[in-house]
Amino acid sequence: MEPFDDSASDWTLYDERLTSFLRFNKVPEEDKVHAFLSFIGPKSYGLLKFLTAPSLPAVQQDLRRFAEDTWRPLGTRTVSDR
Repeated sequence: MEPFDDSASDWTLYDERLTSFLRFNKVPEEDKVHAFLSFIGPKSYGLLKFLTAPSLPAVQQDLRRFAEDTWRPLGTRTVSDR
């Protein structure tokens, strides 16, 4: 799985592919956060670390929410997302 590149990829599609990858490879629930952090790449990891300072959330849903809020195109968000 390649790192996430917001200039070349849509977050929603990347998230769907990552979810499929983790499911296909039978990654245990307790390892999904670590897999997510290692797959997103240094640029995306750095941004998430900055946004969640002083430490990264340990819960995958929290990380996915931060990532989605950061990279999902504004036009695809609903009023309830804000």
